[in-house]
Amino acid sequence: MTPNITVTLKGTSPPENCVHVESWVPQRGRAGDLALGERILVASERTLDDALETVSLSELHLEPCVRIVTECGAALICTVNAPIAVASGELVQAEALLGHYAAVLTPELRGHSRVIEVEQLGVMPVQRITVANKSFWAGETAGFYILHHNLKP
Repeated sequence: MTPNITVTLKGTSPPENCVHVESWVPQRGRAGDLALGERILVASERTLDDALETVSLSELHLEPCVRIVTECGAALICTVNAPIAVASGELVQAEALLGHYAAVLTPELRGHSRVIEVEQLGVMPVQRITVANKSFWAGETAGFYILHHNLKP
C-alpha cells in the first residue's frame, strides 16, 4: 500500500506540525513507524510530567524543516512551524527557537536546555502524529528528546 503524501507549496497553506520520519520516539522507535492505536509518551508543557496517550493519526507528509540543537545535545528535525515547549510553558515555533530554553529529556536531564542552533533544511519527509492534542518527546538520537506539540490543524 502506498502511503498518503501531502506536499505543501509556499503560499498555499501553512505547513503541518510534524517531526522527521527518522526521529526517535521513546520506547516506540522511529516516528515514521508509528501506527494508529499505539501508545506513546507525552508530557505536560508546564510540569514535564509524563503520561501515555494513544496515536489517533500518523501520516507521511513532505514539509519545510529545521534542525534544532540544544546545549545538552538534544536535537530534533521538524517542520519550521512545529510548536516546541519552552521553559515558560508556552509553545514557540521551531524556526524562532534560537536562544529559548526548550524542554528536553536526556539520560542526565529532564528540564530545559538553551537552543544554540536552528538550521533550515528545506523540504523533508515528516510524520504527522496526533496524540490527544498533547506534546510528545522526539529526537534525532535515541535517548535525547525535545518536547514537540502536535497541534491539530
